[in-house]
Amino acid sequence: MRRVAGILAVILLAGYMIFSLVRLTASPKGHVCGDVVLRIQDSLHYGLLNRAAVLDLLDREGINPIGKSLDEVNLDSMEKVLEMHPLIMSAQCYRTVGDGIRIKIRCSVPLVRVMSGNGSDYWVDSNGRILESLGCAVNVPVATGNISRRFAREELLNIVRDINSDQFWKAQVEQITVDANGNVELVPRVGNHVVQLGKPENTAEKLDRVFKFYEKGLDEIGWNKYRSVSAAFDGQIVCRKR
Repeated sequence: MRRVAGILAVILLAGYMIFSLVRLTASPKGHVCGDVVLRIQDSLHYGLLNRAAVLDLLDREGINPIGKSLDEVNLDSMEKVLEMHPLIMSAQCYRTVGDGIRIKIRCSVPLVRVMSGNGSDYWVDSNGRILESLGCAVNVPVATGNISRRFAREELLNIVRDINSDQFWKAQVEQITVDANGNVELVPRVGNHVVQLGKPENTAEKLDRVFKFYEKGLDEIGWNKYRSVSAAFDGQIVCRKR
């Protein structure tokens, strides 16, 4: 009896799986898409895209599935249209039980805007991708100066990652500049000085050194006493007075 019961259980499970598969893939005449369930993922939870923006994009292309017969919904076309958006790295669209459509989107997260000396203007995302346009406002540091695209994808991106990994510096840094020799300078939001990092290496350690100087020095003598605070030299902080 146990063996028979086991066989029946396997048959029932297989039947249920086949029924579910048919239900998800079939598009019976007269059945319409009642809803779109949207899931948006980005690594930093910036919330750059929302449901309204995604549905508006599908509306403009005439492929918003809501209210349409399911046999007219082209999931492949929806995915291709969505993935053309600069902030969308990947999109998956599929049927759900109950005549709905689920859309899963993985976002590209811009970390820095580059306005280089040669006139280039673009964003670099968390994966090192160059984004020529965004279509929305993003509050990220601006990098200016002698910046090639290779430098932007590698050294500059590493600097921005180190900045973003520290809540103080993430809130403090407004602009990053790179001179003709590849030396990096930060323009903070608070204070009338600049922070000189020198070559783009050991950034996290340099930032930590400057922060400790802030705690022990500038809080006592004032944030506007110096023109520059340099951590370019190992184990040192060098300041220039106004």
